[in-house]
Amino acid sequence: MGVSASEIMTREVISVQTSATIQELVELIFSKRVSGVPVLDEDSKLVGIVSKTDLITHGLEQELSSILGKKTENTRHVELPDFENILGSVQTAETVDQIMTTDVITASPSSEIREIVRIMLEHRIHRVIITEGEKVVGV
Repeated sequence: MGVSASEIMTREVISVQTSATIQELVELIFSKRVSGVPVLDEDSKLVGIVSKTDLITHGLEQELSSILGKKTENTRHVELPDFENILGSVQTAETVDQIMTTDVITASPSSEIREIVRIMLEHRIHRVIITEGEKVVGV
C-alpha cells in the first residue's frame, strides 16, 4: 500500500464561512498565503471551495479589462498591477457563497496519494479537500 492522504495532508485547515465578504476572503488568502480555501456553512459542513481563480472569474472581468486597456507610451507593453491590488478593488458587498465552486472534489484520509494526484491532474485542480463524513479534516 502506498502513502495515504492522512500521512501528508495539512491538518490545520484554513476555511471561510459562506457569509464572509469578498474583502474578508481576500484578506484571509493573503494573510495566510494560500491560493484557495474550503467554504463551510454555519454548521461547519463543507459546501464549496473558493480560490484566487474564482475571484478573478467572478466579478473582476471588468476591472481586468479596464487594466488591460491602459497601455503605456510603449504600445507593445501593458502595465498590470500585482494580483493583490486587483483583488483590493473587489466590492465588499459580495459574499463568498456567490462566487464559490459548489462541486468540491474530496477524498478520505485513507485515500492513496497516487489516486489523489490522478484526480488533481484529471480535474485540473490545485487541492483536494480531505473529509471524514461531512467534516473537513485536511487538505
